[in-house]
Amino acid sequence: MAKDHKSTLKFSQVIAQIEKGQIAPVYFIDGEEDYLQIEFLSTLKRSLYKNNPEDANVERITAKAGKAADLINTALEYSLFGGSKLLIVSDAHKFNPDDKKILLKLLPQLPSGNHLVLFHQGKIDMRQKYFKYVTSKTTWVSFLPLTQNSAKFWVNRQLQKYSLKIDQRALDLLVDFAGFSYSTISEEVDKLSLNFEPGSTISVDDIRNYGSRSAVFSIFELTEALGLKEREKALNRLSRLLESGESFSTILGRITGHFNYLIMIDSLKELKSNEMIASRIGRHPYFVQKCRQQIGKFGADELPMTMRYILEAEYQSRYEKMGEDQGEKFILENLVVKITDSQEY
Repeated sequence: MAKDHKSTLKFSQVIAQIEKGQIAPVYFIDGEEDYLQIEFLSTLKRSLYKNNPEDANVERITAKAGKAADLINTALEYSLFGGSKLLIVSDAHKFNPDDKKILLKLLPQLPSGNHLVLFHQGKIDMRQKYFKYVTSKTTWVSFLPLTQNSAKFWVNRQLQKYSLKIDQRALDLLVDFAGFSYSTISEEVDKLSLNFEPGSTISVDDIRNYGSRSAVFSIFELTEALGLKEREKALNRLSRLLESGESFSTILGRITGHFNYLIMIDSLKELKSNEMIASRIGRHPYFVQKCRQQIGKFGADELPMTMRYILEAEYQSRYEKMGEDQGEKFILENLVVKITDSQEY
């Protein structure tokens, strides 16, 4: 991890630059925060291709041996249809010494309008010519782990997406709940956003009612476990929800909503990226990525079948005579078993 280098930018600094239209030709990204990689690329693509997001000219190239030459050839090409070309190397730390030499020749030759992003994980040895050159000739960004202060910045950044505000005590409590995790904080804010209108200010009581120690969190864990076909975890979260007094209709409604999203995202698989799908459905690219991981657990006919199971559960709750509490518990447990029973793909 890069430290104390005068040219190194923090995540918040580089995002602010990009959102102002100040886009560098080459970014060298130092750090292992996967969520920040998604957020960075999403912001960069929005800025580069805001007028025509579906025509984004984006290519990913691996750092396998001998691939640096391919990277140079691709980078030096001009887009046939105009506009910017964005090249992404997500494993630049895997370049071998020969490829690193080739890469150094590319940086001064990159055509105007084309952009290169190099994601690097691991140590940076400034005694090596490669690191001295690449860090001085690129915009060097460090994805640092969260601290108490930067976690609060991250909370506020995520809240801005939903036009929400938060008071100071609630902010402290939310960070306490979520810890110093980019993805967990973002998931917490996603949950909170479901319960508030834009312009609302979130209070301490709101965090206690809707935060990770509330039933809302268990519902998200339940739907995720169902999507991943983790039956034991799903049954455990379902039991916790029922014991907390959560209603049958609320639980079934959230399950229905989640699988509607999975089916919707699956129907948009012809789109090129998580960012495009996220823009279409109004959610974050990280949410889309997690949903696509879950979709991979289901065969072609299985996702539509889950909606049939859900409708059957709703019908049973309305028309079949059972003891109310135990009957609803049985119906939901049976639904969990049916959804998680099929073969994984």
